[in-house]
Amino acid sequence: MFDGLRALAALLVFTFHAWYFLAPHNFLAFSIRHDTSGWLIARSVNYLGALGVALFFMISAFLLYRPFVVARYTDAQSPKVSGYAIRRAARLLPAYWLVLLVVGAADGTLNFTSFASVRDTFLLGQIYTMHGLWHGAAPAGTWSLAVEASFYIFLPIWALGVAKLCSLAKNVLRTELLLLTGLFLLGILWKLMAVRYATVHGEMQPLTTVLPASLDLFAVGMALAVLSVTKPPQLRPVANLLARRTGTIWLLAAGLYILMSWLSVESHNSLELWRWRVLVIGYMKIPVALALILPVVIRPSSGGLPRRFLATRSMTWIGIVSYGLYLWQVPVLDRLNNHGLFQAPSLPTFLPVSALALVVVLVFAAASWYLVERYILAWAHRATRKPWSLKA
Repeated sequence: MFDGLRALAALLVFTFHAWYFLAPHNFLAFSIRHDTSGWLIARSVNYLGALGVALFFMISAFLLYRPFVVARYTDAQSPKVSGYAIRRAARLLPAYWLVLLVVGAADGTLNFTSFASVRDTFLLGQIYTMHGLWHGAAPAGTWSLAVEASFYIFLPIWALGVAKLCSLAKNVLRTELLLLTGLFLLGILWKLMAVRYATVHGEMQPLTTVLPASLDLFAVGMALAVLSVTKPPQLRPVANLLARRTGTIWLLAAGLYILMSWLSVESHNSLELWRWRVLVIGYMKIPVALALILPVVIRPSSGGLPRRFLATRSMTWIGIVSYGLYLWQVPVLDRLNNHGLFQAPSLPTFLPVSALALVVVLVFAAASWYLVERYILAWAHRATRKPWSLKA
C-alpha cells in the first residue's frame, strides 16, 4: 500500500508542475488576482508540490527508520551501514544521473570540467552551495533529492546515537520519543530562523531548503515507525478509532490543505507576507501529510476508501515507477511547454491536457524503471545480501 501512497505524492507534485507549465495564461498571475475563477483554482494547486514532497519525506522516514527500530526493540539484526549506504545510493543516484545525462546532452549543459559541478549537480550538493538549485544545471525540483540524500547520511548516525542513549535509559520508548520531539522542534525553530535571515527575492532560499528545515517532517515519520513497532497499549483505543475513520482522516487533510492555501497570501513585494507564507506552508503541511499517511500506517489491511484507492492496480503501478515520474516530469513538461505542445487553451481543458502530459511522463518513468532502476536495485540487494523489497 505504500506504493499507492508514493503514487499519490508523485501525482500531487505532478499536478503542481503541470499547472505551472501547461495552465492557460500565467501561473503566478492566477495566484495573485482576486477577480477571476482562475484565482480559486490556482490557490488550490499552488502548494500541491510542497505537500507531495512533504509526504515523500514522511514516507521515507517511516520506512527507512523502521528496520533500526525493529532491531532495537526485538532480536533482529540492525541494518549494516555499508549495505544501507549501497542500497540508498542505488535507489537515488543512477536514475537521477540518467536524467542528467539525457537532459544535459539535449541542452548542452553537461559539465564535468570542475569539481564544483560534479559535487553540486551529480552528487546533489546544490542545496548547500546554491548551484543548480532552481533552474540551473540540475533539473528544477531536484533540491528535494539533495534533502533526501542528506537524510540518508543523517539517519544511521541518529539511529546509532539513539541506541546508545536508550541503552542507558530506564524507559526506552519514552526516551526515544523525547529525542524525536527534540528533533521535531529543531525543524520548527529552524524555519523561524531561516525566514528571519532570508530575502523575498529568492523563493528557494538556502536556509529553507537544507536538511534541518525538513527535520520536523522526518521526525514525524520516524515517530510513526517507533509507534508502529512498539504499539503502546495506551494508544490502542486511539488507533482503533482512527482505523475506522480513514475517510474522515482524509477529509480532515483536505480541509487543512484548503485552510493552508487560504492563509498563504501571495506577495512579491512584501517581505513580511513572504515570511508568513513560508511559515504557514512549512508548518501546516506537516499535519496534512500526517493525515494522508495514517490510513496506511494504522492497520493497513483494514478497509476504508483511502486504503482501497491506494491499493488499486493503477496506483500501485504508478507508485512503483514514482521515482521516475518525479524525476522526469519537469524536463518533459518544460519541453512540451517550450514547443507549444499540450498547452491548455482554457481552464476547462486543463485536466484532459494534463492527463495526456501525464501519460507522456509515465512513458519516460516506465522506461527508467524497467530498463535501469529495477536491475540496479536488484543488484544492490544481492550485493548486500538483503531480500529485495520495493517498500524502501
